Amino acid sequence: MRRPGCLTALAVLIILPHSMAGMEFRPDFSSNAQRARVLARVERYDISLPKDSSTELGLGVASFTSGSSPGEQRIASALPVQILRTLPDVLPDRVISDQEIAALQSSLLKAGVRSQIERVNRSRTQLDELLFSTAGERQVQQDRATRREELRARHEVLAVWQDLPLSVVEVLPEKQVVLHTPRGQSLYPEHESGAALPSGIDLLLGGTVRYLGEYYEIEVRLYNRLEDAPVAVYRDVLREEDASGVVPEIVYAAMQQIAGGPVTETYLTVPGHSEAALYIGQEQRRAVSQNQPLFLPPGEHRVVVVTPAGEVHELQLELAGRQRLELEIPETPRPSARLEVDPYGVTVYRGALFEGFTPMDLSLHARPEILRLQREGYRERLLPVSPDVEVITAELPRDTFSLETEVAASRDEFYSALGMFALSVPFWVLSSALVEHMAVLTLEDLSGGAENQLGRWGTAALVSNYAFRGISIGLGIHTAVQLARYIRFAQAEHTGYY
Repeated sequence: MRRPGCLTALAVLIILPHSMAGMEFRPDFSSNAQRARVLARVERYDISLPKDSSTELGLGVASFTSGSSPGEQRIASALPVQILRTLPDVLPDRVISDQEIAALQSSLLKAGVRSQIERVNRSRTQLDELLFSTAGERQVQQDRATRREELRARHEVLAVWQDLPLSVVEVLPEKQVVLHTPRGQSLYPEHESGAALPSGIDLLLGGTVRYLGEYYEIEVRLYNRLEDAPVAVYRDVLREEDASGVVPEIVYAAMQQIAGGPVTETYLTVPGHSEAALYIGQEQRRAVSQNQPLFLPPGEHRVVVVTPAGEVHELQLELAGRQRLELEIPETPRPSARLEVDPYGVTVYRGALFEGFTPMDLSLHARPEILRLQREGYRERLLPVSPDVEVITAELPRDTFSLETEVAASRDEFYSALGMFALSVPFWVLSSALVEHMAVLTLEDLSGGAENQLGRWGTAALVSNYAFRGISIGLGIHTAVQLARYIRFAQAEHTGYY
């Protein structure tokens, strides 16, 4: 007689453990102490995260391109010089756009990856050079083992760099724009779209002059190192004698493009104190000159006036549009204010990096670092949780339990699960055999009462068969999971790390 129940049980016993052993399981820690034991061994790679440390953007003014007519050449030679002379002492800070931030992050990450690739290639070259070493065989073997371990670690670091998202690169949201001029000259050479900007220049003002009969078309553009296409700053058609009169308009429009938003044009004077020094800003104060254009975002700004006698006055100004302001100094001077900025100290934070790792005691310092945890075949990468966090140092609590103890405990759990599964299989087989036996009974010679009784027995046998089948399958899955866990710990014991 066929016994499909027995065949099914044998198939589960043979196939299920092998299939489950090949699957990846996320470790399920039963307690914080167990989690601490598993996380006790950590592979640490000190990785300096790429960071945009530049606080300035270089601005230059290039010569204008023009045709061969005398009028075009006169305007093209005079206009950029007048623009350069009209530019203010203090240029507005530039708010970095999302496109510029992405370009900076991408370039810094690519540079970091190239650097790691070069390190890997150097390690591989040093390993190959040991083939021609004249040292003793024992020493050569030790050196090759050291070089292989170094190459493996650098491959790991390269893999981390290649997987880093752009968000880990910190970019300053604002940068101070500083005017640059080429050595020995005032203007940079003519610039065309698509050409590389001069060294040290991030923003470049350039333009063209074209002759249109009695009029000349003047177009001024702003070239950006981080953007492919230039931005139009000013464009107009006018006579040659009117070209010099539009320089203030060109400068004002250029300042708006440089700042990335609206700006105010303000001229500050201090009546009766023409030699007074002016400083603008809250923290990073910058000196400005009287009767010189000052381009700032609209809103409140603090101005510090220092007279030749050493008196310090602080004024709060509301700037909007284009205006000239006369600063009135009160008769009673206010207490002197410090004009230098105190250096920022390093703040140390303590806390969990992300949810689920309470045993980890984290200290966040001022130098970037990435930790990589590897346990039971499962890998986690720890990255800074906010741009303010630059470096992460993790101290994981050690436990007195050894790895051998963990292996023995997981082996005992597997044997216990295997025993329960083995006990459930006979009941499954017996219930299947009972159902098959009752199915072949004939009911021709049985009375009605016996038939009803037999029907109730058959229903009970069928229900018990399904129940034992479900219990056996569940215990089989549990046994396979414990086997996979035991294999993970055994591999960790063999390799020496989780």
